Amino acid sequence: MDIFLRFKKKKHAEAYTWDLELQIHRRLVMVTVGLVVGTVIFVGMYAFNPKVGNRASQILLAVRFILAVLGLLGNYLLKKYMCRLKPHAPKLIILLDIIGCASQFAFYPVVGSIAVDNFNKLGIYVWAWCAAFVAFTVYFTLCSWWMKVINVLVQKGFFFYFVINREPAFIPILTLALSAVFTFLALTYAQERFVKLDFLEKMKILDNYEAIKRIFDDISQGIIISDTKFNIIYSNRTIGAMLNRRSSEATVGIQELFSEVQVKAVNPPLMSLITERIMLSQENMQVINPR
Repeated sequence: MDIFLRFKKKKHAEAYTWDLELQIHRRLVMVTVGLVVGTVIFVGMYAFNPKVGNRASQILLAVRFILAVLGLLGNYLLKKYMCRLKPHAPKLIILLDIIGCASQFAFYPVVGSIAVDNFNKLGIYVWAWCAAFVAFTVYFTLCSWWMKVINVLVQKGFFFYFVINREPAFIPILTLALSAVFTFLALTYAQERFVKLDFLEKMKILDNYEAIKRIFDDISQGIIISDTKFNIIYSNRTIGAMLNRRSSEATVGIQELFSEVQVKAVNPPLMSLITERIMLSQENMQVINPR
């Protein structure tokens, strides 16, 4: 994995995208919940105060709602037709990320915000904190970590332009803003790095498991691995050959296995495995040691 968190091996990059359908489903649920909650809240707000906000704010709110609906529809169609669209899924995910970023982009002070001009300093502070919290929750729906980074940089750059031109004492504001931005970028990068490192560790375990399976499949003795409840975890190809089965049908159950082979004895005695095919014979005893 390089400094840009890209996988060096192609098979790792392909494996990392295997769960695209699960990611799309997760985002579809999150966008649906967020859209429903936001719609209920704003409908209730306008019901009690229909004159809230200026015309520009109301138009901006309508545009945000339309973008959110488009994002929801796009995620639904991508999930529904994933089999056909999978080759184009990465580009479509980026497009949906852009729509998600645009739906929460704050255009204040160019457009204004709902009733902000009527607030005092405390009201503006609380409103801004809530707006920032809403924007942050939208980041959970973004699949690409670098889209989160780009969105923050673009939004802060937009704010910085007006702060520098309109605020006489802009240095403290820029200092706090830059601190927040660099903290967010550093933590986002670190989180994504550890997620991918964890994935690579799991891939190592999977590769070792596949290597062991290949070794077991080349062994002439039949091998079965079961858990403590005698559920079959693995059976090699020799078991399938012994039972005249194809490799795809080689998996058997313990009870089924004992119904097809002649067992003389089981050591140690396991009552749950004893069937009528088990014949105890002192003069001709075959011992099986289950693991």
